[in-house]
Amino acid sequence: MLIPVVLDGPPPHLAGSATVEQLQRALKGLAEVWNRPAIDPGTVTGVVDDATMAALTAALGILTEELPSTVYLALQGALIAGSTTSYAKNLVTQYAPQLTIAINTAITKKKQRIAAQQPTTTTTTVTTPPITIPTSTNPFAQLFAPGWYKQPFGIALIAIAAFGVYKLFLAPRPAPAAN
Repeated sequence: MLIPVVLDGPPPHLAGSATVEQLQRALKGLAEVWNRPAIDPGTVTGVVDDATMAALTAALGILTEELPSTVYLALQGALIAGSTTSYAKNLVTQYAPQLTIAINTAITKKKQRIAAQQPTTTTTTVTTPPITIPTSTNPFAQLFAPGWYKQPFGIALIAIAAFGVYKLFLAPRPAPAAN
């Protein structure tokens, strides 16, 4: 007789790991914060697939400061051997918790840098009178107006100055005449 078996999901050898799911979610967050789509592993499955390996390879440069040197060197060696090998994927699965911590640390540091670069906003308003630029009657002020070096006069002036520098400093000196 046959006894029906009810499975609560995929077989264990095909099921994803919770630590790998956290790693994939962290990679997605890193891709978003650093604005690097190559770091996005795609669908979060909990299985280390080729997309996860490609994302991790793209993120490894960012993670060098955050990972312990033993983990970094082991991953780098595995990726050099081949990122699609089962050895490399097993190594990523093994170090998924450390990788997740390193990725979350990198995300936090990047967010802190972004927050530090943004100016703080205040509600006080300051009114300043409009700035008036006086027109000058000085001929040099008109000749050397912004962008003067793009005009024909400016280009000619630069060429003459370059020729003068060459003749005075760079040109070979004639040999002294013998008596």
